[in-house]
Amino acid sequence: ALVAYRDRTDLDALATLLRDWDRRFERTSSAAVAFHGYNFFLARRVLADDFSLVFDPILGESPGFMFKFLVLALRLPDGAGTFLQEGRSLLAVQALEDTAAWLTTRFGSSDPAGYAWGDVHFTCFRAVVPSLDGGCVATDGGEGTVNVSGTNFFGSGGMPRDRFESGGGSIYRLTAGFTPEGRPQAFINFPRGVSGDPASPFWNDRTGDWTENRYRELLFERAAIETDAATPAGGGTLTIAP
Repeated sequence: ALVAYRDRTDLDALATLLRDWDRRFERTSSAAVAFHGYNFFLARRVLADDFSLVFDPILGESPGFMFKFLVLALRLPDGAGTFLQEGRSLLAVQALEDTAAWLTTRFGSSDPAGYAWGDVHFTCFRAVVPSLDGGCVATDGGEGTVNVSGTNFFGSGGMPRDRFESGGGSIYRLTAGFTPEGRPQAFINFPRGVSGDPASPFWNDRTGDWTENRYRELLFERAAIETDAATPAGGGTLTIAP
């Protein structure tokens, strides 16, 4: 059953790309693009016929949930149950061929030099009110990563999307501890800004740091807070009077 794939150098190259990948969904990674597609194509090859009408709705709403079934199915021995009737190896290679065909259609070639995760993966800050819409920014992360940023691969008609847009993820990040002297110390990172006014310079000034994983110290002592507030980046002070 695998004879037809014996001399497919494009599939060999993709298999090597995935094997040698560091498994990080970073914007510069081409392997992340290939893996994202491969994951979804393999899930469809293995599970779609068994889950029937509920496959697409579940995959569309919660891809990670469907991938749990995929992992369990792939752990079955060939011939066990109903998931791997065609054979594990053939299904795996067919999904790799699906991935190569999609990459060629989308980017002109499956050569990893022609694409990167940042070309297709975005986090979008949508809003019902147009003036509050934050647009989209290319970001790291993906399904099942610590920096979770899940997206669905397939769009209408079961065709791959041109862009994978996430509307959720690790929005507020905080690391905290204590100094040797016992003083609390924390660092924060979040998108958008601290102002609710779209006209304010502090409306969307934190998104860049959030995207690039730059953290800012959360200050606890009054003197440090007042000193920071006096700087251009500090934003001054706000007095609330009755």
